[in-house]
Amino acid sequence: MRKKLFLLGMALVALVSLPACSDDEEDEDNIETPPRVEQKYVDAFKQKFPDADVSKVKWEKKQNYTVAEFARISNVETEAWFNTSAMWVMTNDALGKNLFMIPTAVNEAFNQTPYATSLIDDTKHYTTTTLDYYIIEVDQDPNADMQLYFLPDGTLKKTATDTGTEIYPDTTPF
Repeated sequence: MRKKLFLLGMALVALVSLPACSDDEEDEDNIETPPRVEQKYVDAFKQKFPDADVSKVKWEKKQNYTVAEFARISNVETEAWFNTSAMWVMTNDALGKNLFMIPTAVNEAFNQTPYATSLIDDTKHYTTTTLDYYIIEVDQDPNADMQLYFLPDGTLKKTATDTGTEIYPDTTPF
């Protein structure tokens, strides 16, 4: 009896231990991460964001862009996009569901839309070399979310169904 309990205990320990030995980096392999970021990108990042901690930046390659992912503001994930010449071309701040992170004019303009009572799913702030805009994503129904594109002064530029497509620096938002 003791031998059976011992074997059962060993089998249970092995069963519990095996998942802990799995390759946790498997999900990260789907992201193309440069093995070593060229110094020109690090220098451009430091120039654009001098207060950011470069040691905490996660670098990724997305199409022809090198993207620095970091926390610029508490609880705000920021992506800084650089082209192949290491020139900054876009910043994307993921602001979450709270409207307190957006300008008052955008908040007030959103409250005047037919979507004001909808559940906010996400808010993002995009800055490029030529544009500065906010996207407020709201849950509309189980099958579609809506995206509302605002300028910082509260001007609603566009309302569109969320297609789930990532916005790149060369994307024409409106």
